[in-house]
Amino acid sequence: MNLRRTRMTRGAALLAAPLLIATACSGNDTNEQADSSTTTTTPSGPTPRFADEFDVDGPLDWEVWEPIIEKRHESYQTDRDKNVRVEDGNLVIEAHQEDYKDAKYTSAMIQTRESFQYGRFEARMKLPETPGTWPAFWLVNDDQWPDFGEIDVMEHFARETETKGEPQSMGYVETNLHSTPPKAVPALTDWGRATSTQVDVAEWHTYAVEWAEGEIRFFIDDEETATHVRPPKGDEQTWPFDDHPEVIAFDMFLGAYAGEVDSAALPQQLLVDWVRVWPLDDAAGEEAPDDTTPPSTTQSG
Repeated sequence: MNLRRTRMTRGAALLAAPLLIATACSGNDTNEQADSSTTTTTPSGPTPRFADEFDVDGPLDWEVWEPIIEKRHESYQTDRDKNVRVEDGNLVIEAHQEDYKDAKYTSAMIQTRESFQYGRFEARMKLPETPGTWPAFWLVNDDQWPDFGEIDVMEHFARETETKGEPQSMGYVETNLHSTPPKAVPALTDWGRATSTQVDVAEWHTYAVEWAEGEIRFFIDDEETATHVRPPKGDEQTWPFDDHPEVIAFDMFLGAYAGEVDSAALPQQLLVDWVRVWPLDDAAGEEAPDDTTPPSTTQSG
């Protein structure tokens, strides 16, 4: 079945996966207390609500995806075929060393033109191991970041040494939730809930998140790596994820939290075999009004 142009109705979404190696928590609030209304959910139905199988080589389907064209960290994100395309049945995001506008590297960042709320979101991906590369698969509503929340399904900071106070992270993929900090720690700019999992990133893996009302669960190859639940009443701002839809984004940044870039090893590719969104059996939701528009992705990491 060709799912390349399957489109999802606004307001529902989900995922499926295969191989976990080791898990280690490196954040906070990974065991938040569940709200009494939280229920366990499972994927519902045999057909995705949204999917791109990336099965037609050539330019990306720009009716489905939107490019983000701007400098991010040390690379300039473009919509050129050199940086983003479909090739051999995969989405290819390719980073190059080249002087381009005010950056010394180029890469790409894309997001869906539609936004979603709740479901299972999954993508089968192969990541580069080159130091300084920073590929990611995430959901975001940037209208008021971080107040509206960010769900990081997968980030790999290919960092071999400590950078900006962060430890070595080569070979560990990270999941995270970003939101407004609790009232008790107003000095923070955003609230993170990070979990790192050791993975052979150069092999194909399926990275997924199940986003239900009051609960968000992360998976690698169908192995659950982290669960976060809505905190008790009184700190609602730390959990905006039941209030706003989000877009799906893929990118590969360079430098910054990924450390020094190994320029000699470029170009490097992030490969995505497919991305799919499945409804959850308790999160079907209702279709949003026709004038609903997706947020603009203007924040990251």
